[in-house]
Amino acid sequence: MTKNKKILIWSLSAVGVVGLVLLLLFLCTISIVKVNYIDETGNVFKQKSIVKSIYNTTVSADKLTGYNFLNWENKDGESFNIENYGSHEYNIYYETDCLSMPILKITTENGAKIDSKDEYTTCTVSAMNTQDEYAFSGETAGIRLRGNSTLLGDKKPYRIKFDSKRNMLGLNEGNEYKNWVLLAEWYDYSLSRNSLNFYIGSQLDFYASDFAYVEVFLNGDYRGVYLLCEQQQINKGRIDIEEYEEGETDELDTGYLLENDYYYYESEDYYIENTANGVVEDAYHWLIKSDTTKPEQMNYIKDYMQQVYDAFFGNATQAEIEALIDVNSAVDMTIFQLINCNSDANSSFYVFKDAGGKLQFGAPWDGDMAYANLRHATFSGGGIILNHLLQKLYDRAWFFELVKQRWAELANIKTSTIEFLQNIASSYEAEFERNYSIYNQIGRKTFYAQVDDVAKFKNQNDASLYLQNWLQQRFQYLDTLLA
Repeated sequence: MTKNKKILIWSLSAVGVVGLVLLLLFLCTISIVKVNYIDETGNVFKQKSIVKSIYNTTVSADKLTGYNFLNWENKDGESFNIENYGSHEYNIYYETDCLSMPILKITTENGAKIDSKDEYTTCTVSAMNTQDEYAFSGETAGIRLRGNSTLLGDKKPYRIKFDSKRNMLGLNEGNEYKNWVLLAEWYDYSLSRNSLNFYIGSQLDFYASDFAYVEVFLNGDYRGVYLLCEQQQINKGRIDIEEYEEGETDELDTGYLLENDYYYYESEDYYIENTANGVVEDAYHWLIKSDTTKPEQMNYIKDYMQQVYDAFFGNATQAEIEALIDVNSAVDMTIFQLINCNSDANSSFYVFKDAGGKLQFGAPWDGDMAYANLRHATFSGGGIILNHLLQKLYDRAWFFELVKQRWAELANIKTSTIEFLQNIASSYEAEFERNYSIYNQIGRKTFYAQVDDVAKFKNQNDASLYLQNWLQQRFQYLDTLLA
């Protein structure tokens, strides 16, 4: 080996040794700090490791949305300096910042992500900041994603299924169920269109979900304001019709729950299609939402629905139509859709038939895109959007007269709905502000079809005022139309 090569190898080795020494010296001047974030129940809701050097030894409490800092274990103040180097572990204590709204805390097993619409993730659920009789802790459940277009937003909607039936916050007169829903209201900056939908439904003569506003914490992280409501299902106190039970109820003439849904094709084995004058449109598909999916049961309800289509799209008399459907429920649902101008009138639209009974319209759902939230459905002084079946009834003079008579009976609904919206905006102003502090929505559109006005809103109250003003104009139009 030449002398120059030996010098080069020695030089490289020396550099390596010096580098290693410098690295060791650096490691001797840093600290790895593990911090456990603990809430008022003693639950570790977050953990974080921090690297600190000789030049920056201060450990500070984080500002966490939805929490108030309490103290460090054995340390005074919101921050302190590390006195020696190496590995350290500290506990930091927070309390949940409780305002006026009930709080739901959801903790998934091992902090697992919720990323499926089909598979439930094991979790526990706790309710706090509510009346003692409605508070609970650590109830075991499963949670999964739900919805379609709403899943595209940053704030996800969820379905919760408890292991055992339980009530939530006293809803639905305290009735207990396994299944509950958390609506995210991502595209509705007023955060009140779905609750308005349910409220108006409750003023009419059909079942509408009960609801409550809640703030949600998921695995310790604040996730904002949600609308807690009920699952659309056959159940006592919900859609209260007979559920098919093997060997106990009539196999064919039993309870059927159907949903007119754009996404029918996602459930290939559980939908029927009907024809109107020999033609099948996408809107003529109905998902089977009840436990009635045997081939003969599906044929039975398909045939029944075909009789409805033949009557509605044909020249059936009033008596022939009344033999097939509950007309009063159709009248109420027509008024409901005349009010909300829902562009999704042919989706998330429910009908049901009890054993031995007629087809009924009811169970309003999915109102976040209604009430002038989309630019192609903002008309307050004109324009009508109805489900295709209701449109065929509306075009009949005798049915239109029934709608007019019913509207005259509902004079109080015009004032009460505006008061309902005003009460929401004033009761939860701080919670709505906190919700929008973590979601960058206000002042921009998050969906291409939203009305341009949404980009002008500065807060939830602005969005609510827009909705209130539109609704008042809509009522004035309906007063003229249905005089």
